[in-house]
Amino acid sequence: MGASAKPQTILLVGASGTGKTEFVNRLSGAQFATGMSLGPCTTKSQHATAYINGQSVLLLDTPGTDGENGWDVNKEIGQHLRSLGSVDVIGIIYFHRIANNTINKDILGSYNAFKDLCGRRALGSAIVVTTMWDELSNPNQGESYAEELENRHYKDARAAGARFARHDRSLESAKGIVQMLLGRQPVRIRGQH
Repeated sequence: MGASAKPQTILLVGASGTGKTEFVNRLSGAQFATGMSLGPCTTKSQHATAYINGQSVLLLDTPGTDGENGWDVNKEIGQHLRSLGSVDVIGIIYFHRIANNTINKDILGSYNAFKDLCGRRALGSAIVVTTMWDELSNPNQGESYAEELENRHYKDARAAGARFARHDRSLESAKGIVQMLLGRQPVRIRGQH
């Protein structure tokens, strides 16, 4: 990346406890606190740089967008991006904990805040990532949940061009998900400018 090039930036959004901070830590070597208590750990957006295939990528870890606070988090994300100066957002990764066996109002609120943050154009540059597969007692049930998410609950994201992926908590998995976004044209999210 040349001295005048803008950092490639990826936003990590989703409900609390879905693995966003763990993902950033795994890729960047950062040591942000992760949720080891009942309350959310990430209360303000934080960023770290990862190097993937020799490219510098700024990962923006965000607070959980559970329930009604999703729109407040979206405003905070916009403020954080503006504080970074000129960055190119190349994608948004939405995290969904696959072990959640119902779509309740908090998950729906989180998803709606994600869609609002993206707007129609940036939604096509998003990846919906299912996490916490190791918490399932029956992996076949997870397969069924993932299919239902993609084809029913999150079908509007798929229709807009969003991709779907699974994260197994490994470094290779995290890199593979980020590589899906590298080289994409920058997108504009709501509140960025």
